Amino acid sequence: MSGVREYKRRREGDFIEEPPKRRRGGDFLEQDEKRRREGYFGEDDNPTKRRRGGNFSSGGGDERRDIRPVQDEQMRDVSGEGDTYTSHRYIHINSKHLNFQDKKTDFEVGLITPIRNVRRMCLRSFSAPNTGFNFVSGKNHFRWVEFRKDSAGVVEMKGFSVSIPSGYYTGTQFASAFNAQITALNLTGTHTFGTETNPAQVVMTYSSVDFHLTLEISLITGSQNKWFALIQDDAETNDWRRSGFEKHQTISYDTSAFQDGNGVFMFPDGDLFTHYEGIQDSTSYADSNDRVKKITSTAKLLKGALEALIENRMGFYLTTSLSINDVYETHRRLGKNLADQTDILAWVQNQSSRFSYIHHEPQTPQYHVVHQDSISNFRIQVRDEDGRVLEESEMRDFVLSLDFEVEEHQPYSNEFLAKRYADAYRQGHPTKALA
Repeated sequence: MSGVREYKRRREGDFIEEPPKRRRGGDFLEQDEKRRREGYFGEDDNPTKRRRGGNFSSGGGDERRDIRPVQDEQMRDVSGEGDTYTSHRYIHINSKHLNFQDKKTDFEVGLITPIRNVRRMCLRSFSAPNTGFNFVSGKNHFRWVEFRKDSAGVVEMKGFSVSIPSGYYTGTQFASAFNAQITALNLTGTHTFGTETNPAQVVMTYSSVDFHLTLEISLITGSQNKWFALIQDDAETNDWRRSGFEKHQTISYDTSAFQDGNGVFMFPDGDLFTHYEGIQDSTSYADSNDRVKKITSTAKLLKGALEALIENRMGFYLTTSLSINDVYETHRRLGKNLADQTDILAWVQNQSSRFSYIHHEPQTPQYHVVHQDSISNFRIQVRDEDGRVLEESEMRDFVLSLDFEVEEHQPYSNEFLAKRYADAYRQGHPTKALA
């Protein structure tokens, strides 16, 4: 009967080698002991447990146990914890692919697959044609005030404002556009005080030699006492400065009451009050800082202290809604220069000439630590040096690339896996032959 069972086991594959012939007495103890001495069995294997269906069972029952590789002394000293390493995820944004309802300079990007475990990120590259407008709504205002002292000694102050139509202008074209707006202002009849017929004559010229803009201010006749001063609002873009007129050539004043193409009577407060009092005291008042100039029939020249930087943009900021807090930007507050945390991702320099391409690809990327567990969407804005979001007419199509550095975890160490595989191979490929 035992021979029938052994034959059946042989057919079902339960024996790996040819089973030894049974000696009279009917057991394998002597043969198994010899195999153990020669290292065929591991420490945890029981030669009395025969294979059944690829596993061991005891006593002929169906109880089974897991087959685990034999662990040698070296494996006990190997840690199974894997290493931590970094990989990268790249996002390429093409402005041509943006939703038509979004501005090219203020848009949101959603990720179909969120990026997790982000450690830091940076701007890898930015490319765009250098062809945008240099004068747009919100960055095209030029304002000034005029004082008049009548024969009774009453001093009046009036504010004037003109706006350059949106577009691209060279220095010469800008001067012509400014003068056209002055002519339009004179036609409204508001460039005067009351019923007078002697408005101030304001003319702008541009020099292609030294690239400076100059204002020529005069009266048709010198029979009135008038003064002239450029105005800049600290809460708005200083377009006089962009045109080459420095801060010390202008007076700071709230321009919220000014009206483009019109003249508005102003209340003398703030920095203007001192000059208002000086004019009340004397018809020959002269500003020691030369910001307020008395106008006569002889043209007074007010030349920009700097070159007019209107024909090409210095650069622009890229900002992000991602949680970064390692960037600071300076601001003037309460008479102090302070630096606050900001959302600036990168400053893109414009080192290309007009009608060429801006290519920004820093050799040393400016990485920012990201304080978010998962990124599924974020917003990008393109701003000028004053923090104003650019108009689409200022920024044509562009392509930018963002680099996200991600932390990855390896489940098992390489050393652990190597020894594990080697141990499994030894178990599956015994090298000792039976005697």
